[in-house]
Amino acid sequence: MRIAALLALAALSLPAQTRPAAQTRPVIALGDSVTLGIRPRPRVRAVDRFSNLLAARLRRPIRNAGVGGDTTRDLLARLGRDVLNHSPRAVLIMAGLNDAAYVDPAPGRGITERDTPRVPLAEFERNLAEMVERTKRAGAKPILLTPNPMTRRYVYQRARFYQDHDINDGLAPFAEAVRRVARTHGACLADVHADWLSRRQHSRWLPDGLHPNPAGHRRIADLVWQRCRESLR
Repeated sequence: MRIAALLALAALSLPAQTRPAAQTRPVIALGDSVTLGIRPRPRVRAVDRFSNLLAARLRRPIRNAGVGGDTTRDLLARLGRDVLNHSPRAVLIMAGLNDAAYVDPAPGRGITERDTPRVPLAEFERNLAEMVERTKRAGAKPILLTPNPMTRRYVYQRARFYQDHDINDGLAPFAEAVRRVARTHGACLADVHADWLSRRQHSRWLPDGLHPNPAGHRRIADLVWQRCRESLR
C-alpha cells in the first residue's frame, strides 16, 4: 500500500508536459465562408475574423477550418480529416447560409434559380446532429452558431424566391433547426441569427448582404464568448 501511494504521489508531481493535458488540444472552427472570414470585400483580415478574436481571449490559437461555399454535406464529409483527426477539445460549427440558398451559382453563367433549398431542411438537421454526436464521441465539446441573417444587399436577392419573400424567410427555418439540434443533442448555442435581428442594426455589419465585416465578426466573437466561454476552455 505504501509503495502504491508513493507511485501515485510521484505521478501527480510529474511535469505538466508529460501528462495528457486538455489545454494542449486545439479548438477548431468549422464552417463556410463566414467562418473562413478572410475577404477582400468587405475587407476582413485574418486578425479580424471571429475565430482569431476568440483565440486572443483564450490566449491560444484556434484552428480555422472554414471553406467558402460549403454546405453541411461538405462539412460532414471533411469532419474527420479537418477536425476530429486533430483531437480537438472544442469544435465551433457554423453553417446554414449555403444549405438554405435558393440559387446555385453557375460560373460564367450567373445563377441557376431553385424552387427548394440547396440542402433540404431535414437533411441539414440530420447532418448537423451527426456532426455534434461525432464531436462528442471524440471527447470534444460542440458549440453551434446559427447563421447570421442576410439583407437586400445580397448579390442574388433578385432571384424569384427572394423577390417573393422576405430575404430571411428561407434562412429562418435553418436557424431554428440549429437551435433544435443544440437543445436535443446537448451543444452550447450562440444564436447569432436571433441576436442580430433583435438589434435591428445588423445591416451595417453586412456590406454585401451576406458576409460580416470586422464589426460583425466582433459581435459574433462577443456572443460566443458570452454564451459558450466555458465550452471553449
